[in-house]
Amino acid sequence: MSELKRRLNLPPHALWFFGILACMGFALALSDGVLSNYFAEVYDVDAATRGFLEFPRELPGLICFLVVAALSFLPDTRIALICMTLAVTGLVVLGLMTPPFLVMCLFLFTFSMGQHLYMAVGDGVAISIAGERGAADPAQVGRRMGLFGGVRTAFSLCGSLLVFFGFRTGFFKFSIRGSQPGELPSGLTVRPFFLIAAALFAVVFVLYLFLHRRVNPPVTKRRRFLFRKEYIFYYILASVHGAKKQSMIVFGPWVLIRILGQGADTIAFLAMTGALIGIFFTPAVGRWIGRFGLRKMIFAQAVAMTVIYAAYGLVTAGFASGTLLVESAAVWLIFTLYITDMMTEQMGLTRVMYLRSIAFSQEEITTTLSTGISLDHVVSIITAALGGLLWQAAGPQFVFYVAASYGIIHMLVARFAPMEGKTS
Repeated sequence: MSELKRRLNLPPHALWFFGILACMGFALALSDGVLSNYFAEVYDVDAATRGFLEFPRELPGLICFLVVAALSFLPDTRIALICMTLAVTGLVVLGLMTPPFLVMCLFLFTFSMGQHLYMAVGDGVAISIAGERGAADPAQVGRRMGLFGGVRTAFSLCGSLLVFFGFRTGFFKFSIRGSQPGELPSGLTVRPFFLIAAALFAVVFVLYLFLHRRVNPPVTKRRRFLFRKEYIFYYILASVHGAKKQSMIVFGPWVLIRILGQGADTIAFLAMTGALIGIFFTPAVGRWIGRFGLRKMIFAQAVAMTVIYAAYGLVTAGFASGTLLVESAAVWLIFTLYITDMMTEQMGLTRVMYLRSIAFSQEEITTTLSTGISLDHVVSIITAALGGLLWQAAGPQFVFYVAASYGIIHMLVARFAPMEGKTS
């Protein structure tokens, strides 16, 4: 690690941030990675209700800019402490009991609020650290951001491994009732994966205390809402991401769970495989940005999205109609498409790098990220609700055909968006 630090000329406090990335990757694999199975197995929801559940889960992203504005008197490292407190609170409740559906939605919202608020400030901290000691070299910043993503992905792999073996061995279960091991005398139902994730978020809280003392960032008064016409293409990229992620992050696993009958161990195995590839792929994206430029990388992501979602829709149509058998080799094709889409998500680094290349100042990055996240989630909530209804009314494949059209919008951004700096 010291040799890598020397080669990339990283500041000393970057080591604290590596610890934060490691814990975040591990914790999200244990929490986000099992939510779809949790909804299916504990609450037995259908596709329409699954779409509705994205409202409490994604609403925090919608109001993110308001929360960031309200906390604008705090530096990003302090806001991160609030994020971790919310995440721990939500997961402890989900990990210790099975509340009524609406109460579950409330604590899902609490966990998600911490998670989504951190999306804005976490990327802001990452860009700030990556921009030290060589901020004038965009290629160096890209390599550092790619390394950050690789570390998080590596520990996401570790979390997925634990989920896979935990469910395969029966140590992890969604519903533990009666006299089975794990039920406390009080009747609380223990779900260890959520509790381990909560403990890791608590560790992140402590690490941010240390990072804050080392970095000692100044308090910068942010604008309460920032919408510049110069950032319009970034806002479009954020909105497209919101639409596409619901198609694959929500309905992609739903095909595996409801149509193919796969359990949490299979979803974890696919996430584990994607994370293993991502350990090498994410840093490579950072290098490719410096080598090929942002425009080509954004265009490559758009083409990949279009092809993957169109193919996913075709294969899903085959399974839904009975043309393809659940026991056939086509299952491996859909597994491959699912994993490949994870790589397009890793390429989301291009959005943050694009914003950095056009931002007027470092202070505007966090505010603009929170605005982008809010736009992302406006589209996310609408897409999830309509996607669930479309699944029920016309068939699951049409959710992915619509998603393929988002790639065309992405291509247009790659073609017409102004690019600045050496990364263009």
